[in-house]
Amino acid sequence: IVIDELRDSPSDSLTEVTLASLTPQSLLLSGIRSDGERKFRRIYLRGGGAEIAPEPDNGALPQEGDQVVQLRQYGPLSFVRQTDGRAIPTPNQPDLSDITLVTSVAAQDGWWVTGVDPLTRNIAIGVSRDLGHHWQVTTLDIRSGLADPVLATGDGETVFVFVRTSAGIQQRRSVDGGRTWATLTSDMPWPQFGSRRDVVTRTLGAVVRGDGSLLVWVEEPPGAVFLDSVDGGASYRPATGPSGPIVGTLDGFVALADPPAVSYDGHTWSSLPRPAILLPS
Repeated sequence: IVIDELRDSPSDSLTEVTLASLTPQSLLLSGIRSDGERKFRRIYLRGGGAEIAPEPDNGALPQEGDQVVQLRQYGPLSFVRQTDGRAIPTPNQPDLSDITLVTSVAAQDGWWVTGVDPLTRNIAIGVSRDLGHHWQVTTLDIRSGLADPVLATGDGETVFVFVRTSAGIQQRRSVDGGRTWATLTSDMPWPQFGSRRDVVTRTLGAVVRGDGSLLVWVEEPPGAVFLDSVDGGASYRPATGPSGPIVGTLDGFVALADPPAVSYDGHTWSSLPRPAILLPS
């Protein structure tokens, strides 16, 4: 599916591949191609095969259990109707530029986005707790950074945001569901990096484990370097983790490592069989 839908040849570059479950019979596949464009495909699984889902449609409102999606980078938000897998525009869009959907948050904890305030050009955070009818948008005191912000939450109330800037990684935390934000000035003791610039130019990620502890990482090919916080981001310590970046799922975490690994708690990891590698013909 990756070869046929996201790229023309297995030799073409493809990074940051994600696969999200939309309904019991459909998936959302995406990846960034060599030209920098993120390409999306919605896929129906039927009888062991797959087909491309129809284009977004209008005329319906979301129901509990519908999944929010973003079908192109910085594009409008849609929800996927569970009854037939169709993508339909959300009732309203957050008043932000450069909207990026946070896909690692469970639907019951809100639909979260990061973006840029169109007036101040500062980083802003948006959340909808009523299936996209209304959006709570809060602007942070951080100018647009070197890359999209990284947002992590385990319950929709305690929320962490990390922004890579020329001055380093800026940290913010909310304990009231994104209504107010506090600045965290705690040191992040990344090992094996020679300068602050080395950190902020690399891919950054974060997840909140089931016990509330925070795991942050920076990619260090072919794997990643991890920091751990057990006090809400007040302090960090170097930590061990899987040999690759982590993706949050509805019931745990997946490490995009070699071999890939899964975890239900973010502490203990189980390896999976390596995927088949198709060489260029």
